[in-house]
Amino acid sequence: MTSLLGKLNGPWHKQALRVFMVIVVVHLAEHVAQAYQAYVLKLPLHQARGILGQAFPWLVHSEVLHYGYALIMLVGIWTLLPGFVGGRACGGSRRW
Repeated sequence: MTSLLGKLNGPWHKQALRVFMVIVVVHLAEHVAQAYQAYVLKLPLHQARGILGQAFPWLVHSEVLHYGYALIMLVGIWTLLPGFVGGRACGGSRRW
């Protein structure tokens, strides 16, 4: 029986990377929404909270959102890294 980690870095790797990419793109979209609110809609900066921040303002005014996101990114990268196989990246010794 293959472990979850083995499946994520084996047959499920492409799908796991897609889910990971969605998480990254959603975070980027939050920043784009904040910029739109601040610079196009001319909201004061403390009211330009993005999409999640409109529903949960405490997330934006605390660092919970960014620390949580950073933790998800670290765990995601460490978890999915073994699934990258192939030639040498950029002539270095690390295989990707």
